[in-house]
Amino acid sequence: MVCIPLHDSLLSAAMSTHTSQFHVQGTALGRDIYETVTETKVKSSVLVARAGITIAVIIAVVLGLLLPASIIAVGTAIWFSITAAAFPPCMQWNSFGRKA
Repeated sequence: MVCIPLHDSLLSAAMSTHTSQFHVQGTALGRDIYETVTETKVKSSVLVARAGITIAVIIAVVLGLLLPASIIAVGTAIWFSITAAAFPPCMQWNSFGRKA
């Protein structure tokens, strides 16, 4: 049995998450925004998506260097606050609404 240290699995999870986010951001920048602004359809969207991914990575690095380290804690707190505020009304509506 192979034992993987905990920090390696956490690093792998973080890298996978970042890769997915960069891919989504790059595709959105490259395809959706570019094609909407230029009002053209690109036959080969691979280069446009790659350019979008590159731009997304550059923006992420610049923001990572400019913003304070506490931004992660603040962002997490805001996200959990929004989730906590939105969840109970939805559950109550689904449980006690007209068509429940």
